[in-house]
Amino acid sequence: MIKLTFNLIKGLDYKKLDKNYQAKLDEIFSQLKNKKTPSANMLGWIDYVDQDHTKIYKSIDNKIAEWDKLKVTDVVVIGIGGSFTGIKAILDVVAYLPSDQKRQIHFIRSLSENSFLKVLEEIKDKNWGIVVISKSGTTLEPSVGFKLFREALYKQYGEQAQKRIVAITDPKKGVLHDIAVKNKYEMLPIYSDIGGRFSTITPSGLLVAGLVGADYKQLIEGAKKAKADLFASSELKKNSAYTYAALRHYLYTEMKKDVEIAITYEEQHEYLMLQHRQLFGESEGKSLNSLFPTYSVFTTDLHSMGQLYQDGKKIFFETMFSFEKANKNKLKLKNSEFNNDDQLDYLTKKSVNQLNYVACEATKQAHASAGVPIIEIDVKENSAYGFGYLYFWLCVATSVSALLLGHDPYNQPGVEDYKQRMFKLLKQ
Repeated sequence: MIKLTFNLIKGLDYKKLDKNYQAKLDEIFSQLKNKKTPSANMLGWIDYVDQDHTKIYKSIDNKIAEWDKLKVTDVVVIGIGGSFTGIKAILDVVAYLPSDQKRQIHFIRSLSENSFLKVLEEIKDKNWGIVVISKSGTTLEPSVGFKLFREALYKQYGEQAQKRIVAITDPKKGVLHDIAVKNKYEMLPIYSDIGGRFSTITPSGLLVAGLVGADYKQLIEGAKKAKADLFASSELKKNSAYTYAALRHYLYTEMKKDVEIAITYEEQHEYLMLQHRQLFGESEGKSLNSLFPTYSVFTTDLHSMGQLYQDGKKIFFETMFSFEKANKNKLKLKNSEFNNDDQLDYLTKKSVNQLNYVACEATKQAHASAGVPIIEIDVKENSAYGFGYLYFWLCVATSVSALLLGHDPYNQPGVEDYKQRMFKLLKQ
């Protein structure tokens, strides 16, 4: 499902990498398998994929059927961080084309007033519902969003609005839990042992994927396969996620590369790059000791950042995500109908996808010749199954990479700091 290539890292001694990292990786493998990591109570994402999801699937299918009957065409999804980025990444994989979208999804994922106004305008006179995602119900951004959009929903539908709200929250306690119980809103669980950035394929992502018409169960099937592959062995030659984590650590500590640029050649996968950024940034950004993860979308960014990547200071390496074989080459160029006035007949019979990946190959050659280390991750399926596999793969790689740095992959104390200061200011 995933092919990892790293022959464009000049000076890399693979035997040395194996010698220096294998013992550490064996130890981390044991920690993850036996739930002995820091914050081991947050390792629920590992075994979650193998659990019996029959009850959750039934609840999701029933809600989809109910909203089909109500002819709901638009859904406002309210969430932030892992409750937004991962879901958007899923949707861009499973329902990127308008023809694939059974319903229109509108996200409320910040405190931007103009974004609120934009969505309120978009859903005006539409047949709509709300999915609100918050473990506690006290995170300010989704709480304010839910307050405003619940009021708008009740204004439009009265007491019938009750059927048009799904709360994904802690199943036992919390402000949102209590609101849902009081008003008899449909509830789906956010599990207490799974952190937000590791929760993309829990009910929050599954429900929204199902609402647009995707085969959401394939997300779990892909993740199951990834777990089977990645928990079989910690050997570098057999475990690509562990190899990726070791390469990141080596490039940061030995080759002094402070920045990782995740790159896609598909606009469709921009939010997948954002998810990569969140997983590694939030898991590793601690103790003044971490890579800085960022991303680019090529070929667009080649015309803005390409100059810097080629000739700028080499403080970075690139991780290129390729979906070349996952695409269908449907859009092919024909001989010109205008007497070749655009001088493009030499591209006849080539697909746009082929042109895109010729640009990819040329860029790899150019950047490698300029001394940029490049890791390549080739994903074979651009589907719900492929996303589930890649997402679990990234969760494992993130955990291993953070543990190699000596960090707790599952906490985010810096985020809590800003929240406390924000609430203090609001109460003044």
